[in-house]
Amino acid sequence: MVRVLIVDDSLALLGAFAMAYEKMGCQVTTCQTVAEALKAIATGDFQVVHLDDNLTETPPGGSRPHEGSRILAPMALQQGCKVIGCSGEEVDEDGKPLWPVEVAAVVIKPVSLVRLIDLVGPVVKGLGS
Repeated sequence: MVRVLIVDDSLALLGAFAMAYEKMGCQVTTCQTVAEALKAIATGDFQVVHLDDNLTETPPGGSRPHEGSRILAPMALQQGCKVIGCSGEEVDEDGKPLWPVEVAAVVIKPVSLVRLIDLVGPVVKGLGS
């Protein structure tokens, strides 16, 4: 069973995304804060980290809000996780990609659960779900 960590500060989205991953047969853990996610990723217990780009809190050691994904994504990759980036946009205001690291898939919100499964299903299946 593929172990997935979902990080999003929206409780509604956490529930919806968890439902989609569970439909694919995954074991799901959710976090609403960067601090929770840092601890969870450090355990090395996850194969996939589904990460919101727009976490609104200022992360530990960060200087401003919205830096959480830029701290969490490289950490997840170091742990050997596949990273699924989730964002409302594909690029920032300067036209640069939002994700500073290699990601397995990018989910652009709003997204239906059917579309989410289409996007991330191949990543999960590739890990043996």
